[in-house]
Amino acid sequence: MKDEGTSKKDKQDEAGKRKTLFKKGAAVVAGLALVAAVGFGAGTAFSPASVSDSPAPVEDDTALDEQAPTGKEVVDKDGEVIGTVVDDGECEHDWTMTYKSVHHDAVTHTETVDPAYDTKTSYHSVCNDCEEVIDGVATQHIKDTGHSGYSTNVPITDEVLVSEGYTREVTDTPAYDETVADKMVCTICGEERPVPSANEDN
Repeated sequence: MKDEGTSKKDKQDEAGKRKTLFKKGAAVVAGLALVAAVGFGAGTAFSPASVSDSPAPVEDDTALDEQAPTGKEVVDKDGEVIGTVVDDGECEHDWTMTYKSVHHDAVTHTETVDPAYDTKTSYHSVCNDCEEVIDGVATQHIKDTGHSGYSTNVPITDEVLVSEGYTREVTDTPAYDETVADKMVCTICGEERPVPSANEDN
């Protein structure tokens, strides 16, 4: 009877030791699980990949549109965009040269033209004594004057006026119009500026 009691007691003690060992093992496993969870969370929070790969927060598109400067496109007569005028007053200048016409009067001087003369020879009846031209009245002349006679077809050369003298305007250089550079004008905003001089270009 004593042996059976001792055996039963030993069995009870062994069962109690197993329960104690099981509880200790469960506690160790739970502790390891907690440490692993904390370590994983910390690695994720402080991992370089998590810092570099995470996208930056994006602001509201409406707020960005309101902050960005706005402008309007300027088109030419063919409908092509040639520039943009920003609402803050700045302009992407597109300078073009404009031209103007300058009139130059004629350069003249006054010239005086002298009268023009020429010689002309004609044939006449001439009295032999007084050398008067007596064309058509030779007989009557001799009768009235008692002169000795007359000759016919006598050549007489006279100086005759061909043209009278006058003054005239002589043109040295005709009048003309010259196209010259006027100013630089921005085709977008209309701003003007002087044409660069040759010295400025050099």
